[in-house]
Amino acid sequence: MFILMVPNVGTDVLFKPTRHKTFIEERWTIIGDTMGDPQSARNLIHIGDIINLIIGVLVFLVVVVFSLGFGIVVAWIPLAIAVWTHFRAKNALELIDEGRYKEAKDKVLIPAILSLVFNSLVGGLIILIGALSLPSEDNPTSSEPGDESF
Repeated sequence: MFILMVPNVGTDVLFKPTRHKTFIEERWTIIGDTMGDPQSARNLIHIGDIINLIIGVLVFLVVVVFSLGFGIVVAWIPLAIAVWTHFRAKNALELIDEGRYKEAKDKVLIPAILSLVFNSLVGGLIILIGALSLPSEDNPTSSEPGDESF
């Protein structure tokens, strides 16, 4: 189903009918306002990283305690992915603080997908949403030392 929204154009220039926003338009403006906010993306990446690390350690402990043999070998996979994602997310948070959003997104995207598949659906999804909601353009850096603007 396709929805075509056409602006209401009146024939009288002096009288323009007022049009209230539809439910979909209100929701899209709310989503559009929050997308690209580096602070909320940073918070999402940080929260997802903590959840991912906790679940990785818990999965490791549960598998080691309740399994024998091959389970101990397999238990290292979620823990290794959780620790690797943690270090990559920590580097991405530093890049976000410096205003280098594209590099931060590139640094955390692959670990978020691997974490989503192998470790924690919730933690990986939150990190992935945070990475995708980063602005696509870097924050402009300060001007050169000799270049002063008024």
